[in-house]
Amino acid sequence: MTCNMLNIISIKEPEEIQVLDSGYVPFIAEFKKQKISVPLYWRTGNFKDTLIEIAINPDSGCISEISIVMLKSISSIADIHLDELLIESFLPIIDVTGWPEDRFLDVESDFEVYGSHKYLRVMFFKKEKITKIYRSFSVDFLVGKGDKLIGIGVAGVNIKEISLD
Repeated sequence: MTCNMLNIISIKEPEEIQVLDSGYVPFIAEFKKQKISVPLYWRTGNFKDTLIEIAINPDSGCISEISIVMLKSISSIADIHLDELLIESFLPIIDVTGWPEDRFLDVESDFEVYGSHKYLRVMFFKKEKITKIYRSFSVDFLVGKGDKLIGIGVAGVNIKEISLD
């Protein structure tokens, strides 16, 4: 892996996601079919009061879990018209070659969280532009230039129930 961004190398058929209420972590969503006991982790945030973890199945390269562990705030949804972008029904496969042996790839970057009625969007990098979207049921994988995963959107989330503590 030559870059700290998540590189999409392929796609597969969509899979359903389950949003969990742990009472401890502000947001957790799982792709049950991709769940594995020893996943790889891609983490970003400032690691003080913002942190998101993306668990990846090392065998398939598919995301198995998305966890917003710490977050400062949820802003009003950015004025980005996703309907104008190419939306394809697929689950992205992430390049896991060269992943650190300790299974954690940490990238320091303040991500931004946006919300509106029943939609949550996390942008990992502020200045990246969305070029297309892979949709797996209620999850949007926001793709930027060079097939980099730059954000995630989840429909059907009541943002008022997400704890900022």
